Amino acid sequence: MKIFIDREKILQQVWQLKKGNGGRLLLSQEESAVYAKAFLQAQRLARKDGELAFKAELLKQFSQEMSTVKVPFSPFHGSRRFDISSPSENKETAPFNYHTHGHSIINWEKLLRHGPQKIEEEILCMKDSDCKKAFLTAIRAFRHYMRRHDDCKELADRPPADFYEALQIIWFGQIFLRSEGASAAVSLGRMDKYLLPFAENCSDETIIDLLIAWFAKCCEGEESQNITLGEAPSDRLTVLFLKAMRLSRLWQPSFSLRVSDDTTNAVWDEALALTMSGCGQPSYFNSSSVMQALRKLDIPKEKLSDWAVVGCYEAVIPGESAPFTVAGVLSLPDTLMDFLKGNNSEPADFDLFIAKFLEYFRQRDWKGYFAKCKEDLRKYSVTPFESLMIEDCISKGKYLADSGGRYNTLGVTMLGIGTLLDSLLAIKYLVYTIHSATLKEVTEQTLNNSPLALKDQPFFGKSDPEIEHFATFVSEEICKHLLSVSLDDGTKLAPSYFLFGADIMWDIQATPDGRKSGDRLSYGCMPSERHSLAVTEKLRAAALIPHTMTPNGAPAMISISRNQLSIDQLKSLITGYFALGGSHLQCNVQDKETMLDAQKHPDEHHGLLVRVSGFSAPFIQIAPRWQQALIDRMDNQN
Repeated sequence: MKIFIDREKILQQVWQLKKGNGGRLLLSQEESAVYAKAFLQAQRLARKDGELAFKAELLKQFSQEMSTVKVPFSPFHGSRRFDISSPSENKETAPFNYHTHGHSIINWEKLLRHGPQKIEEEILCMKDSDCKKAFLTAIRAFRHYMRRHDDCKELADRPPADFYEALQIIWFGQIFLRSEGASAAVSLGRMDKYLLPFAENCSDETIIDLLIAWFAKCCEGEESQNITLGEAPSDRLTVLFLKAMRLSRLWQPSFSLRVSDDTTNAVWDEALALTMSGCGQPSYFNSSSVMQALRKLDIPKEKLSDWAVVGCYEAVIPGESAPFTVAGVLSLPDTLMDFLKGNNSEPADFDLFIAKFLEYFRQRDWKGYFAKCKEDLRKYSVTPFESLMIEDCISKGKYLADSGGRYNTLGVTMLGIGTLLDSLLAIKYLVYTIHSATLKEVTEQTLNNSPLALKDQPFFGKSDPEIEHFATFVSEEICKHLLSVSLDDGTKLAPSYFLFGADIMWDIQATPDGRKSGDRLSYGCMPSERHSLAVTEKLRAAALIPHTMTPNGAPAMISISRNQLSIDQLKSLITGYFALGGSHLQCNVQDKETMLDAQKHPDEHHGLLVRVSGFSAPFIQIAPRWQQALIDRMDNQN
């Protein structure tokens, strides 16, 4: 493998493209036009045959039409700078949904071990069906696309032979997953594990050069592509991945680090150095808590240790799961307000009130609601290439959204557990402790956007055994019920305490904790930012949430200025939180003054990266409302 890589030139070119792009993703109008042409041609040829046939034909047309011109500064072939939403303005596309669910990890290890030819041979053994026809069209389009790149023809017919070829075929896979309409978060699984055999005869310096060049490609047309590192058979690649990201300081891909008692000092040192560099990477995951949570979904014990993160927060068994991690949405503050609006009684005490609220939650038709979500996926999230790359879709003769995977789940993303707990505690205090208002009055004031609130009312995050017990009880009861629900096709619900971006960007009605309409809600499993709490107090509260009952994720985030934190302190925060049972911690180590200056002088801060929520992004290219939230939340980390 003789490849010369000018590391600095690659990074300069990527950031130059970023400056002129105007958005978080690197896109090309020319490539988007080609994609739109392929899309419309597929519509004309296969529209009458249904969504599965259309998607397969789209891949075929894409493989024939998309340019194979190599980007001059990259050693990797293929571009993903096309915009999959580009055909949306044409009314001809209306009957078809080209945005699929994404948020998956295909069987990359199988692709690398066997190559696409062997996978085609496996498809040929299927019984005749629409799925077989679509799968064959998809894999043949994939191989045709590779053959059109002069240096990659052989990869269509054999497995990769070295580290460069392994990265190249993975990149082709990412392009194809995107081209069939994956909306976001098409993730990469445990790369430091499955790439290990290809790294044996490759020097550390060459691997770092190749990874930096490959990371630059990942900045094209996608975000929240998660790579899960750690607990691999060897630390070597884990450390090299982390070092390559620290040297490149790019915004993609996202890194998640599996942490356990066996995590070595070498991995810790490189991970902590990356975090302290201020790029928001990596996320830290408590491997023990994650595996206990996945067990709640009936994942076999022998499979639990294979877990990897998809998208922002969600753990799955890579290559075998149909997880649909963001398919179901549940706003807990809105659920409480719906209950209060429909309540015509004044429960005699708070215990009775909580019992009535939890019973209301249990009696909601969650099964019907989430069955509708699954049916929408089955109808519109049709992905022949993704499906043939996940076990057991070929053996079942089903595509992924039709319960084709080995482990079929549906994520329930719940917003605002901290805000819900604060609201319930406020009701307890106002109505049942100091008797300053009736439940009806609290409800009316809140609906009028004038919620009653007193400075000394209790809140989630306050050090009080009774409050802590209450927080655990309520959050457990919610998860317990959702985990008990299975859809008729066997799909299990996977609860999570997060809803990406909604804590900042959604305008949720006022709540009884004193929060007014449009104010931000609590993030992930964290207490509300309305309270001034130290970092350790916030993490202590976040650990009270049942992390072993949230297989779809329960993120916490801390934001601290560099001058307030040492590497040793950062490690202590992470390990201390995990010792309490926390499952996932993200860290923004940044300077408030720098972010404020970037708001005023954005052209001077193109390279400023922040942890948005589950992935990193250039600060100047996120929404102003999001920028302000990150600044305000850093203010509260005292």
